[in-house]
Formats: sequence, C-alpha cells, structure tokens
Amino acid sequence: MKTIIENNVLPPESYVAEIDGNVRSAYGIFIEALKAGMELKQKFPHSHIKVHDLDETGASFSSRLQSSINSSAQ
Repeated sequence: MKTIIENNVLPPESYVAEIDGNVRSAYGIFIEALKAGMELKQKFPHSHIKVHDLDETGASFSSRLQSSINSSAQ
C-alpha cells in the first residue's frame, strides 16, 4: 500500500512531519503526525524534527514534497 505522499494526495486538513527541513510524511490527524515525529526523533536523535500543519509550509510545500519524494526514491 502506498503512503499519502507516494500517491501525491493530501487530506483536506494535513499535518506534516519534517526531518532536517525535508517533508517526511503527511497525515490528516495531528496526533498521527506527532506520533511519526516522535518515532523519527527516536531513530534520528541528532536531527531537527518538526511537526506542523500544512499552512505553516505555505506555497513551497508542493515543491518540498516533490523533492522529498524524489530523494526517497533514490
């Protein structure tokens, strides 16, 4: 099963988890994004993890999402 990011479809209310400024995943429920952020912090304790709603990323979200998809495909 593909994730939301792999399908390039975001729920109407989206929350994202970022690692070092790169969007890692997107969720429709904040608590799920927070859980993912906490798991990332456990895996990568020295990285900067940020969980926030889609509005904070602004218009650049689409380009950042696409670059995250491209970098994880490599």
